[in-house]
Amino acid sequence: MTWRRSRLPAALLSLSLALVAPAITACGKKGPPLPPLVRIPSPPADASASRRGQAVDIQFTLPNANTDGSKPANIQRVDVYALSGAAVLSDNEVMRSGTRIGSVDVKAPRDPNQAVDQDDPDADVEALNGPGLDQGAVAHVRELLTQTVLGTGEGVRTYVAIGMTTRGRRGTMSKAVAVSLGAAPTAPAAPAITYSEQEITVKWPAAPADAGDVAYHVYHVAPPPPPPAPTPGTSSRPGAAGTAKPTPTPGPPGDRRISEAPITETQFVDKRIAWNVERCYTIRAVRRYGELAVEGDPAEKQCVVLKDTFPPAAPTGVTAVATEGSINLIWTPSPEADLAGYRVLRATGPDGELQPVTPDTIKESTFSDRVQPGARYSYAVQAVDTAGNVSAASVRVEETAR
Repeated sequence: MTWRRSRLPAALLSLSLALVAPAITACGKKGPPLPPLVRIPSPPADASASRRGQAVDIQFTLPNANTDGSKPANIQRVDVYALSGAAVLSDNEVMRSGTRIGSVDVKAPRDPNQAVDQDDPDADVEALNGPGLDQGAVAHVRELLTQTVLGTGEGVRTYVAIGMTTRGRRGTMSKAVAVSLGAAPTAPAAPAITYSEQEITVKWPAAPADAGDVAYHVYHVAPPPPPPAPTPGTSSRPGAAGTAKPTPTPGPPGDRRISEAPITETQFVDKRIAWNVERCYTIRAVRRYGELAVEGDPAEKQCVVLKDTFPPAAPTGVTAVATEGSINLIWTPSPEADLAGYRVLRATGPDGELQPVTPDTIKESTFSDRVQPGARYSYAVQAVDTAGNVSAASVRVEETAR
């Protein structure tokens, strides 16, 4: 028996090799899985630090986006670090050797991977949860400087804020901001407050000569917030078990500065007139240490309730025109912003005593008076404001009815 070697056509052989090659390749080892995308919050923006007495207020805007522009930010809190030195330190130096002096909780996304692009509408952003502040809000952290930190009253203290992701990973640092550790100026004496119909004037004694070169800031002191309402079923007695306690939130002093820059004069004019409103003011002295400024403790606050006791200006341009059986009056409308109306006065003869003709104020700047023909009368007009203040009488005019 004779055996013959089988010969395949060249075309079939090439096709067989082509089919076998992918199978061989598919049997290769798979590569390692790619790591999940980690979104890092943008740095806290608009960081600033200001020192008042022994308190330092650090302010910044919470991130609301990630470094790649997606939103919401993958953030759960912002930590603030501080470090003292002879000069302003870099953000890396503060993070490397500084001490954490406070934190601000931030509302976080449930799933940081469900972020949307920065160009997408806000309606597509996932709802945030948690007890913290809203993303994008302005936050404050306050540090009370101890004598150990103040030391000899030289040098500066530098602060940096940094966001922390929902998994505890650090984000990007804010810019470094600093305050001077120099001695704060002494608090001024209590101010005195006077006011007119247009403005409030706040005056205070100048600092003593040995206080050095100081300027001043004027603050509006806001009234304290009302106490929180007790939770149903709890006691409102201070210190009692179950008393509802408000959650402390970092924040600046309740005083709001109303002077744009430190002033060297010892008086300030506030044009925010609002009647029947209490206004309270305090003053802080300011001392500069190079580019940094330190404010002292506040002066004793002084308050005043603004009462409108200022009568309007007397009407002008009063003119009398006689007609048959009546005398018609016309005058220039009053420019007073709080005008309630006018009161018309009349007297018999040029020297008679003026008496009100209108029992109530009238809105119009005209009036027609029915009188006896042939008798001579004198008239004047008064303006009345909404607080009930009455102006002086206008110039008297005389006329005789026909």
